[in-house]
Amino acid sequence: IMDVCHDQVNEVTRYVHHKLNPSSAGYQHGVTRPSFITGDFYAGKNVNNLYTKVQQNNTISKILGMDASPFFNDTIDVYLARGHMAAKVDFIFGAPQKATFLFVNAAPQWQMFNGRNWERVEDSVRRYASDQALDLDCYTGIWGVSTLPDVNGVQRELYLAFDENNNGLIPVPKIYFRVVIDRKSRNGIVLIGVNNPHVTLEEIKKDYVICKDVGKRIKWVSWDKENLMNGYSYACAVDDFISVVKDLPLEDLYTSGLLGVEELTIENIPS
Repeated sequence: IMDVCHDQVNEVTRYVHHKLNPSSAGYQHGVTRPSFITGDFYAGKNVNNLYTKVQQNNTISKILGMDASPFFNDTIDVYLARGHMAAKVDFIFGAPQKATFLFVNAAPQWQMFNGRNWERVEDSVRRYASDQALDLDCYTGIWGVSTLPDVNGVQRELYLAFDENNNGLIPVPKIYFRVVIDRKSRNGIVLIGVNNPHVTLEEIKKDYVICKDVGKRIKWVSWDKENLMNGYSYACAVDDFISVVKDLPLEDLYTSGLLGVEELTIENIPS
């Protein structure tokens, strides 16, 4: 049901590939959410424990050399959740929905972003496949490592674990992305969200926007696009995006134009 590209050394999944079709919006409702499982990955770590609110606060406090509690606020969903890549309800039936609860299909995602703009991206892509009767390839992944300022104001990369040489594992990504390509027309788009509610708009534009934003020309995604707490979001042409993000099956991502973007086409079929 999905292809997973997982880096076992750094304990990070780069992307998950799955498909959506016109029936995807009619998914089975009410399927219970099982616990996430590690499978044969993560070198025997208790990954569930690493994601607990107490432990993530402890880990990030150590990284920053100070009490990280001001960066968390349960009442407004400012904590790190197990953020799906292939979404549970991207699959129609209960069994494949439950199969999405693998840690290799997740990354640390701030819950306010997870439950707001990113959920709207997921829902909008399903609806678009249904409304336009499209078969879509989706490559959902993460890129970069988010930072927060330490006790001295120096930006430090965030991880949920470390190896014996103090190399970071299970990174908190800078961005979540979904490459969406229509299998018939080969038109494509990349929908991107910033996974850091603590950065300013200036910091986002400097460090988190990595390709030309065409998102304002997209009318079918129901996001609050420039809301920083909900996850500042943008969209790019596939070729523009993959000129920066290389951990993808690049030969499968050729496009003939932009998908669902008003009054703009970009020819980028390789010769």
